[in-house]
Amino acid sequence: MDYFLGIHVLVVEGKLDLDAPMETYLTRWKLPKSEFDHSKATIKTLLSHTSGLIEDIGYAGFGPGEKVRTIEESLTNAADGYYEGAAAKIDHEPGSKNTYSVAGYTILQLIIEEVCGASFQEYLTEKVFVPLQMNNSTFDIATKPNAVIAQRYTDEGTIAPRYKFTVLAATSLYTTTEDLSRFMITHVSKNKLLSKEVITMMSEPFAFRNDISIHGMGPTI
Repeated sequence: MDYFLGIHVLVVEGKLDLDAPMETYLTRWKLPKSEFDHSKATIKTLLSHTSGLIEDIGYAGFGPGEKVRTIEESLTNAADGYYEGAAAKIDHEPGSKNTYSVAGYTILQLIIEEVCGASFQEYLTEKVFVPLQMNNSTFDIATKPNAVIAQRYTDEGTIAPRYKFTVLAATSLYTTTEDLSRFMITHVSKNKLLSKEVITMMSEPFAFRNDISIHGMGPTI
């Protein structure tokens, strides 16, 4: 969730255009060629899951001792994907339908790093966690060894190992109920990060399924 707040902070700062094609901001990785018009795959369509990207790659993560892949490697061929050769690609017309895509989150994570010139962890810490006083939130536990975060459990009720992820924006936020509440409040009340106009825009319906609004500019409706 923090990824779309980070995106909107960049928009407020004038560093990102929601209507610009996603490839405008990508230098470290490019979308594979397809039969579709990639210029229609904008930041706005990424936020609303209408970009035309393939639906479900997986990104199950890496266990203790396993090497975590780079963003570029994961987008090209996700070693932790649900199937062999899982890759981010556009497989239907951008803007034609709402299709949940974790690959879209991954590309937004990469765009944030490209635009701000820092790691995703560094940028979100500076722009989101610190201003909102989310003092026990991180994407990288190694940077906050003393953070009090929620424990993960298996279906049997035993403590589960903490996996490491390439796809931080979609899968790797370690936090607490209190910190998550601070984050949620940011989307419904006046705050130092987002204006009322931006909050309203984020919540306006943009993607629909069977004529029912599904997504705004990031948040699920």
